[in-house]
Amino acid sequence: MKTTAPTPCAGASDEAGQTLAELVRSVTGGQLRSKRPFLIADDLETQFLRAGWPAGQSFGGEAALAERYDVGRDVLREVVRVLEGRRHARMRRGPQGGLEVIRPDLEDLCGRLNGYAYVSELDRVSVLETWTILMAVAVRLLFSSAQTPVAARDRLVALFARPDLSLRGLGTDLIAASASPLLAELGACVASLLPRSANTALEAEWCGAPWRRIAFGLDAAAWLDWIHQVQLPWTQAQVGEASDERHVDPPSAPPDQSFKAQAMQVVHSLMSTTPPHVWNRGHLIGNEFDLADRFGVDKSIIRQAIRLMEDAETAVALPGRGRGLVTRLPSTAPLSRLFCAYFVAHGLDEADGERVFGALRIECAGLAADRADLDDRIALLQLREDLGDLQGPLPVAVLQSFERFQQHAAHNILLGLCIDSVKAFMTWRMDRQLVAPEAVTRLYRMHTQRVVRAICAQDRAGAMVAEQAKLEGLARARKASLGS
Repeated sequence: MKTTAPTPCAGASDEAGQTLAELVRSVTGGQLRSKRPFLIADDLETQFLRAGWPAGQSFGGEAALAERYDVGRDVLREVVRVLEGRRHARMRRGPQGGLEVIRPDLEDLCGRLNGYAYVSELDRVSVLETWTILMAVAVRLLFSSAQTPVAARDRLVALFARPDLSLRGLGTDLIAASASPLLAELGACVASLLPRSANTALEAEWCGAPWRRIAFGLDAAAWLDWIHQVQLPWTQAQVGEASDERHVDPPSAPPDQSFKAQAMQVVHSLMSTTPPHVWNRGHLIGNEFDLADRFGVDKSIIRQAIRLMEDAETAVALPGRGRGLVTRLPSTAPLSRLFCAYFVAHGLDEADGERVFGALRIECAGLAADRADLDDRIALLQLREDLGDLQGPLPVAVLQSFERFQQHAAHNILLGLCIDSVKAFMTWRMDRQLVAPEAVTRLYRMHTQRVVRAICAQDRAGAMVAEQAKLEGLARARKASLGS
């Protein structure tokens, strides 16, 4: 096991790393936590990310880390428990021990996504919608990478014309055909939430089977129009209001080592036995003493469980000894952080991430044009006015609030999670351009106003074209500034 020597800056991340961490928080909508164990855990995780997630490497023993961060061993042990709870590190004991970086696994990530989907009462309609959007992203990538449009069309026809094809199987095959490792990882996570009906074989003339026509689909537009206008409404209709598959079932305790710990078992029991509609209202589930008696464990185990729930944003500990633990509806920020870490740890490609991110954002802009309600349009029109005030070089983090406003209008939390996760992954690869030059700020303002105008006009096609022009324009501007 490799060991990392203490750094001159007492173990804290460098200034660039801290600036990147702030930018990632602005991307995911996360908040800087004030409690010391979370601050230190996040700082160590920043170091893992900046180092490319060196699995198997040690970042120091318990005593050395406690000294480096100027905290007692009790605080450092809480830090270790937070990182172990995330499945990002573990403390190895003995002379050659230390805080060892762990490569997160897909099964654990899917389990956490399932837990979030259950607690937040994620509707399976949005799952099917996101699955269909990933299929549209795959079509975009396939046409952009194929040698000729005919080759792309023939590949798609072969996939769609297969016998005994299910919605799950079609999406999986399309994503594989895109040759995007990152999209495949996203697809595996979203697929874990699909209802059983997604496994049902589709009829041969499913949704009109346009691919059977010789002249169909020689460009991406025909396939995408069919996906948006025919397949997506059909898919959404598969889960009716009274369906027993409309919401995600409570997750099972994952079979990995971390869930054998008593604290993790307490977390799982609390979350799986409390109905989501009760959990999300802010339900008092007891204080340390109540919970220790209920589960028959030491209070230290309960304190550890509380830290894990706070880290996942599923509960808040009231200030004061024995005051209690109150449940809460979590945001997607902790999950976005876990997805981002998984992408970095598994060495996914930044260029692939940029292609997937661009296609997701284009799809999201179109969905926002379809979904934006009156409140959204009022907020977006105010956003246009605020955009007019953007002047001069600006930190990139400042621009993220505008992006999140636009994204919110699509009303699909799962799609938003996918976008945030990929963008956070790309952010950790940035070494420069943490401040947008004046020319880039001006370009961003102009293009974003055009996207917002199309969304407010409920112009799906216009919003998607405007978002694509925005992404391409900003990419050219970034390359130009790097070359200057």
